[in-house]
Amino acid sequence: MTHSRYAFEQWPLDLLTDYALKIHHRGIRREGPVTLELIAKMCAEHPEDNPALDEISALFTESLNALESHLQKEENVLFPYFYEFFDAVAHRRPIEPFHCGTIQAPIQMMMMEHDDELLRQNRIQVLTNDFSADTDTSDNYKTLVSRLHDFYEALLEHTYIENEIIFPGFIRLEAENLI
Repeated sequence: MTHSRYAFEQWPLDLLTDYALKIHHRGIRREGPVTLELIAKMCAEHPEDNPALDEISALFTESLNALESHLQKEENVLFPYFYEFFDAVAHRRPIEPFHCGTIQAPIQMMMMEHDDELLRQNRIQVLTNDFSADTDTSDNYKTLVSRLHDFYEALLEHTYIENEIIFPGFIRLEAENLI
């Protein structure tokens, strides 16, 4: 990620984790279904706007399903441990190792899932001609392309924050603070 309105690298890890949860996770769950509904409407009413709408629909559906599973793993397993670990380090309390020994393996899995999702979104980018709409397409299609672009940009920010800052930061904390 080359630009952002925030200097995420300067944020404490727990605040950045809050941001990922409250902005990105909520955003995916809020915006994804609305976008999927618009895709379905476009497939039914204006299939001529893009012959690839059925493939876009299938990809975006796969995306939301995979992301929901991914978000659940972060929210229910990984991030609670991050908060506990961050708090223990801040208050100089001992902390038990992660239930599988180290956080590196689950982090690797999360990063692989990010890669898979970006591949899916990159395919949608190609199918939408880099998220562009011809002037003679319907307003709904223009809205759809804009929503898909916004979803993609938010996902890029999300994966950057986690892959480049949160995950390496907690791996470093773990290496420095576990016996």
